Amino acid sequence: TRICCWLPLFHDMGLIGFIVMGVFAGVQVFLLSPIDFIKKPFRWLKVISDKRVEISGGPNFAFELCIRKVNPEMMREIDLSCLKIIFSGAEPVRPQSVRDFINKF
Repeated sequence: TRICCWLPLFHDMGLIGFIVMGVFAGVQVFLLSPIDFIKKPFRWLKVISDKRVEISGGPNFAFELCIRKVNPEMMREIDLSCLKIIFSGAEPVRPQSVRDFINKF
């Protein structure tokens, strides 16, 4: 299993949800800088696609940022079919954001 995280490691979801879980489960963890994600959210999706990540997630704003910032040309470079679990949490989850993300990607 491979997981990908861009959340800061002082954030409970980043530390517990990815690092601690990754260590105890013995899985590969791919880390991105939170700043790199914010500047270009496509990087998160590209790592998921290139490394065939199966589990990832983030707060609701991450999904909305991807929806707004990833254009059709970028979308041709990614394949998210490897994802088995992608979760939203750590702030109010907007069901419409999740639906929009699923429909776009």
